[in-house]
Amino acid sequence: MFPTWWAALGVLSLVGFSEVDGLNIQGPWDIDFTSEPAEDMNTCKYYKHKIEQAYDQVGEIVTSTLSNLEQLRMDRPEAEGTITFARDLWDLSDRTLQAFFGISVNHAHARPGIWWEKVHEVFEPMDMTLQGKVNHARYESTIKPAIACGTKGWRYIAPDKPDPEDPEGKPLRETKDPKKASLFKDTGAWYWKHRYLWIPGQSNENELKLCTGARGITLVQEDLITICDTALGEQATLDWMKVTQGTHLDDLTGNIMSYNLLHEFAHFFGARGNPSLPGWPNGDNDRIVIDPQAVNFNRQPLYVPPGNPDGSTPHPGPEDNPNKILLAYGVPYIMWLANGHPRATQPMPELVINAADAYAIYASLTNGTGPRMDLQIGGGEVTKTSSDLSLSNLPS
Repeated sequence: MFPTWWAALGVLSLVGFSEVDGLNIQGPWDIDFTSEPAEDMNTCKYYKHKIEQAYDQVGEIVTSTLSNLEQLRMDRPEAEGTITFARDLWDLSDRTLQAFFGISVNHAHARPGIWWEKVHEVFEPMDMTLQGKVNHARYESTIKPAIACGTKGWRYIAPDKPDPEDPEGKPLRETKDPKKASLFKDTGAWYWKHRYLWIPGQSNENELKLCTGARGITLVQEDLITICDTALGEQATLDWMKVTQGTHLDDLTGNIMSYNLLHEFAHFFGARGNPSLPGWPNGDNDRIVIDPQAVNFNRQPLYVPPGNPDGSTPHPGPEDNPNKILLAYGVPYIMWLANGHPRATQPMPELVINAADAYAIYASLTNGTGPRMDLQIGGGEVTKTSSDLSLSNLPS
């Protein structure tokens, strides 16, 4: 079970929520809101309003989250008489940072260190991009970073078929681009908007199966985020005004498009270095934010047994267990990745610092624009998660 202060995270109360001027998603991103499906099967035309709503909410959340992180550089505010809002917000950010990253700025009067910096370095470029200030391609690329809706726009180019971007129309295996010719001479490639992919076992399929079982996919080496069909049907934003005390934490991080974008942006803006290097990341400055394997509260890796594809009864197993690994999605698994056993004396931020859902959850629950967790109220145990897992039944 979780200790009292973790349980108290399940009790919510509201602070104000205000609308912001619409952000320009088409400034920093190549996203198509005009083409008909016959022209570009990855068009977002029929989801324009929903995506723009989600993007605006993400912008507000991330700006607030970054501001709260910056406040942790400073001393904890003192209460001004009976007014404790600034102090409470500081405490919220600090305790939520501990819950989802295993980092406590307030512990033993510590100051922000390397782990705080690693969290900050993901949210800072994310915020700059959302506000339209900059959006650098992740790597040495001249392609504008793109957001696609679905995967039906990708088409397979066999090795002996013309490269769509070869000025002389040479076959892909003989194209003038030596990198492409080398990579795809035997396999061919899937092509969409200056991007070439090879997915093992999918060379002759009618449609690229990139989104199988996923709500979103980020290919940092291609400067591409794909909103999968499942997520396109989700609610655009969380209506903070409908959140009441006792709201389950995973209800705030469930099937909501703005949350899905936050998760994918963590992948995108958490990438550093060169993904073309073997074994990337392998340099001092290399970094990639992934969806790591989940652990239980004893920090044992979790696997999904055969016949239980939804992962509702995962179990620990050896590294060579042939069963499918369970990925760390959702509040309880991110908490365990960060903190492990309630009696553990040492949090493990290195296990969770590169987990995309940690960033999405932290931003969703700590920003000052949405619900505020009342960390002073005990006994607010979260009884269920969005995946219908009871915390009392999670593997021990």
